[in-house]
Amino acid sequence: MTNSTAPTATTSSSMFGYDASMPMAWIGGVIMSVVFLVHLFQVFYYKGYYLYLLMFGIVLEVFGYWTRVVAIKQPDNVGAVAMTYLLITVAPSFIAAAAYMTHGRIIYWVSPQEKRTVRHIWAPARWITATFISLDLFAFFISCIGIFVFIGNQAKSDLNDGQKREIPYQVLKVAFFWQIAVFFIFTIVSFRFMFSSKSFKYDWPNGSLAWRKLAWTNIGTMFIITLRSLFRCLSFTINRGDNYLRDHEWTFYVFDFIPVVAVLILLSLIHPADNLPNEYCTIRHGYKKEGSKLPSIKEVSEDDDDEPVAGYKKVTLVPPPINTGAGRSQAEDSPGPTFNDPWAHRPTPTAETRF
Repeated sequence: MTNSTAPTATTSSSMFGYDASMPMAWIGGVIMSVVFLVHLFQVFYYKGYYLYLLMFGIVLEVFGYWTRVVAIKQPDNVGAVAMTYLLITVAPSFIAAAAYMTHGRIIYWVSPQEKRTVRHIWAPARWITATFISLDLFAFFISCIGIFVFIGNQAKSDLNDGQKREIPYQVLKVAFFWQIAVFFIFTIVSFRFMFSSKSFKYDWPNGSLAWRKLAWTNIGTMFIITLRSLFRCLSFTINRGDNYLRDHEWTFYVFDFIPVVAVLILLSLIHPADNLPNEYCTIRHGYKKEGSKLPSIKEVSEDDDDEPVAGYKKVTLVPPPINTGAGRSQAEDSPGPTFNDPWAHRPTPTAETRF
């Protein structure tokens, strides 16, 4: 992990900028593999199939660190070095995409139709997931361009090491600046929803603390990924001369590897699919269709002849018997009137609760 002051084309430091540690690369590969197996089990156990982008991002991390082992063992293998850079660089974008998808499902789960507007959540509810994923994919393609330029420059013998890295680093810096901006905007939108959602507490599902815990976890993961992207951006800011962040391996593991592992462990402990209803964990967007979502107060029919709304059960309460004197009660003469109300927390003799 020592700093390489004069890298040559025959050492591993020529590509990495330092003498990369083989044991650390193995540790990274093993930990990422274990994390992948845990998440794979949880996806099937909780039936969280919509988290396919999260799983794809973890797969990229796994291959990225095992490719790093190959790159350290074969320092002249330009393809292996470029591949480990590419996989580890772009993998968090797919983890962030899973956060976008979770946020969109939370909005549809807890907010009524009339509150899913730009005014309340600062983004179109129906397109919030697709919008942020598209913006993130733009950074992904820019990163790919930077890596491919880096690969092409390695074959140019007329360029020194600094010249080979200059243009790729500039391209990667643009990608990370864009990514940080997208992550920051999403974090602001998420914060806005957390505060605006207090205006319709009456529509929160039972176990409101559960969905808010998931939402705050989602925000926390995006914050950590943003810090990781900031480190990556700073490591490519200085293209000539020494850059401590880029020229020392310990900074890579502390500011890149550990944050990503922390995010994945956090998502495992508070798994999105374990906190979302089953109908919101499918790949299809059926929950966005009219009539298939859980309704708000204004959407619930109070007609006694209507069938119970999906996601609710109707409870009919009979008022207690009224003593009419002479040891007789009203209940002995007639069952008394019944009252139906679709919401449990209204101060009426009837209630309706969710499954």
